[in-house]
Amino acid sequence: MSSAAGSRRRDHASDLREPVSERDHVLGPSDAPATLVEYGDFECPHCGRAYPLIRELRATFSDHLRFVFRHFPVTSVHPHADLAARAAEAAAAQGKFWPMHDRLFEHQDSLGAEMKTLGTRAYKAYYVIGTEKELRDKGVIAKEGGANLLFFRAGRTMVPSRVLNPDAFTAIDQREVKMIPIPDTTAKYRIVSRQSLDDADVLWRDAASFKGNLNITKPDEFWAPSKFLIIVKM
Repeated sequence: MSSAAGSRRRDHASDLREPVSERDHVLGPSDAPATLVEYGDFECPHCGRAYPLIRELRATFSDHLRFVFRHFPVTSVHPHADLAARAAEAAAAQGKFWPMHDRLFEHQDSLGAEMKTLGTRAYKAYYVIGTEKELRDKGVIAKEGGANLLFFRAGRTMVPSRVLNPDAFTAIDQREVKMIPIPDTTAKYRIVSRQSLDDADVLWRDAASFKGNLNITKPDEFWAPSKFLIIVKM
């Protein structure tokens, strides 16, 4: 009986069009029998009214409920929603998504003033460039996997560290800085953070690496996955 129930729980979780992944913001165990996914807008009054109810549900069901928050800012009617989502992602890069999530909903009535305070922070981005050893020594990247292979998914893959210290990076305003200078334009580099080369122009590129300065042509798309850009010299 319990086996069948467990099977049903797994089937329900797989019904999500976009399965829960490490890119999501999640509270609760991965094996919880129920998963609640909110596509939220920090300026939406309905989301604001749902916020305390979801807190009650989580307190009531505890480890039996997994809560997932995904951004869905409706900018056509909520002018501060996109900036609020950016502020939450900037906090997430420092391991503080949920405190910012709570702060934004709890100050929803004064979100405009809150965004003035957080605006510069939301558009702040960070980049760092170096060799594998330099970035590992700074605590910026780590290796995951089995064999001692660089970048290859079959072995040990370079990934950003779970918590990133802004002091190890160069801070920029993404609204003003559209080009990241590369120290050696003849060498190959690779982005190991979540940004895509499809949102930038470079002198040369293949599927995994590039040469030349990084010209960001689509800043909103480029910085959306992460405010921290990590570039490793190959």
